[in-house]
Amino acid sequence: MEKGTQFRLSRSRAFWLGVPGLVFFLWAWVDSMKVETVALIEWRSSSMPDAVIHEAGCLKYCRLVYYGRIWWPQGLSVRRDKSMLTNASLLPQPGWQEAQWSGDVIITTPGWRLPHWLLVLAYGGLWTTLILWQWTLFRRTVRQEAPAG
Repeated sequence: MEKGTQFRLSRSRAFWLGVPGLVFFLWAWVDSMKVETVALIEWRSSSMPDAVIHEAGCLKYCRLVYYGRIWWPQGLSVRRDKSMLTNASLLPQPGWQEAQWSGDVIITTPGWRLPHWLLVLAYGGLWTTLILWQWTLFRRTVRQEAPAG
């Protein structure tokens, strides 16, 4: 095989363009195990905000309803605190949770959980597919340029 006719991952644009995304997802996973980030988002059509919570290896979305006789604040606010979940699983399960009430106080809010391991796996799968597609195009080009004989 001639020089320059081998696919080198280190020279692949798809590889190098994907590295920052993977590093970000891995950093977010580690960060979520130490710090809880809560973003409350107010919509014009509703007096109740939604919340995006980044904690315990998950990205969570929940529709806040009523919490201990106090309405959540209006507007957009972001809060970062040390996570109180000290024994959180590194590989939490994805899923949907229903609201759970204890009298007139909500214990858990309705919403979904998207674990970071699933985000890393999905990103890695798409990234690998892109690299394999680039490798296939490279091989096809090399075959077409190869001299007959």
